Amino acid sequence: MSSEEDRSRAKEFVELHDQVQVHALFPEFYDVSNTSITLLDSLETFLSTFQKDLSAVSGQISDLQDRSKDIENRLKSRRKIEKPLSHLIADLTIPPPLATIILDTNVGEPWISTIAEFERRLDSLKMRGRVKAARDLSEVAEGLRIVAATKLRQFFLSLLTPMRNNMSTNISVIQSSIFLKYRSLYAFLQRQASPVAGEVQRAYIGVARTYFETGFRRYIRSLGWIKARATEKVDTIVIGAGEYVQQQESEVDVERLAYARIDGPGPVLSYMADDKTHKEPPEALLRSLLLVLLDNGTSEYTFLTAFFSSPPPLPRFTSSQTFTHTPSRPGFETRDSNSSMLLSPPQMVSPTRTEFDELRSLGSETGFGGNGPLTGLASPRRRVTSINNVLGAPPPLGDVGALGVNGKDSKEEQASMNAIWKQVMDPVLEYCQVRPFLVTLQSPLSAALNYISFFLQTYITQSLAPHPTIPLLTIIRLTEDVMLEVQKRGCQPLETFIFTMRLKMWPVWQKGMADHIDGVKRMAEGTGAAGALAGMWTRKVGVTEAAIKSICQRYVIMFNSFVALSSQQEETMIFSNLLRLRQELTKLIASYTDKITDPVAKATAQSTVYDALLQGLSKGPHLVSHPKAQSEIAFWREREEEARRRIVSTRRQR
Repeated sequence: MSSEEDRSRAKEFVELHDQVQVHALFPEFYDVSNTSITLLDSLETFLSTFQKDLSAVSGQISDLQDRSKDIENRLKSRRKIEKPLSHLIADLTIPPPLATIILDTNVGEPWISTIAEFERRLDSLKMRGRVKAARDLSEVAEGLRIVAATKLRQFFLSLLTPMRNNMSTNISVIQSSIFLKYRSLYAFLQRQASPVAGEVQRAYIGVARTYFETGFRRYIRSLGWIKARATEKVDTIVIGAGEYVQQQESEVDVERLAYARIDGPGPVLSYMADDKTHKEPPEALLRSLLLVLLDNGTSEYTFLTAFFSSPPPLPRFTSSQTFTHTPSRPGFETRDSNSSMLLSPPQMVSPTRTEFDELRSLGSETGFGGNGPLTGLASPRRRVTSINNVLGAPPPLGDVGALGVNGKDSKEEQASMNAIWKQVMDPVLEYCQVRPFLVTLQSPLSAALNYISFFLQTYITQSLAPHPTIPLLTIIRLTEDVMLEVQKRGCQPLETFIFTMRLKMWPVWQKGMADHIDGVKRMAEGTGAAGALAGMWTRKVGVTEAAIKSICQRYVIMFNSFVALSSQQEETMIFSNLLRLRQELTKLIASYTDKITDPVAKATAQSTVYDALLQGLSKGPHLVSHPKAQSEIAFWREREEEARRRIVSTRRQR
């Protein structure tokens, strides 16, 4: 260690010696060197200070960058809530123009869009009940709601005044062009003021039921006057046979058979009763009554379904549009800076000729089967869309149809609409029950339906006793055709009524056929009439050739008419009764011809009767290819050929 220290000291002495020599030799260089060292020390100090300052600036820049990012994030967040916040502010305010319309104007077309906007704001206030601004504004909104409900109540009740004061008012026009046009305003009452909506509904029911009661009562009274001018002949197939000759006894009355369809001539109008010479068969009167009921009943049901059904959910609108309105006087128009209408609903069209009309007319263009045996007997009828049409009032501007707008209503909704319809059409139920012949009708049907019951019951129990079967079957077929049309139009309560009437008429028809069969049977047995017909015979009827021909002609008319009125090949009730009647007619012919002693004359008489039957059956209005017609013709042809063979064989034996 000592040696190393010695060497180090020696080295330092040598360097010091060298410096002394250099300083001695270059004194100026030494000063410069010291100055440089001093400058370097100063530079070092400056650089250290600069480095510290630079570090501080760098930290500040980093802080500024962080603050900038924070500000940018806050800006983005505020931009995100800017639009919802503006919507919230818009929803929590009620524009003065909107309030002005509700407070200072009468109900009209501008109210349609105004009330929609107001109701949207009402719902917004209800949903934001925890917001203080919404709670502060709710009292103002409630006041406007009460004012709107009050004015709408007065408006809808005023629409009922024409129907209440004047029967000449066409209810279809008011329904389609006014009530349905303001359906959205009534929906507002249903959602926001249900007691007021219920009051309007009850008021309409009261006015409408009085309207229909009066209209149908007047119309049926006119039909009664016409019916009294043409008394239907009361007879069976044997009464008066051979005692008088009818010019058209062997012909089927095709015009009367045509009343079995809803297609054809228009209904009998009320003013026609003023013509003392005007007459109509009972089928025509009943057809007219059913057509008027069909169109008015289905029309009313469709309107009730479209107007009084549960309102659809309120559509949600955006708040991007600013509600601006500067009223100058009632009836003003509202335009924004681009002169576009803000309050008038876009493309506001009266529903007279729109979807409501199409729904109402659903299925009304179809006839009785289209390919049935009566096709082509009548031209398409004119639609009756209001009771005023048959009372002589001008026709409506547009049809109101058959099926409700809300085609997918729940069972509860449909039951509610059925109940309203029955209330509208049910003012004369008690009136109908007081009549002796309607005591058994206990079904709570409508006024119009009970008037129909009154008319049908009178027709069946009085005019047709003991029940002419052809007119009655015509009416039964008419009810079936009407029921099909009612099904297409979707009026369930009316369908139930028509079906009930149809069921009640079949036993009456069956009783009429039984009277025919029993009359032929007793005539063949020579015992006279019985039952309901006993008092109608003035003397015991003998079986004569004229009587046989007359009965055969009536049988042909009955058979041809029944076939023409049969839309199906197999009608058990109809053709089983015809078979029984044919059997009794065969026995009657045999009973008559058995009195002839000459075999040739007997066979000739049988052949003559059978040939007359064949000719009559071949000339019927029905299709010759009908299986029942072919079977009937074959039956009588076989007997006619058998009679001819007996004639030939008997003559040969002689």
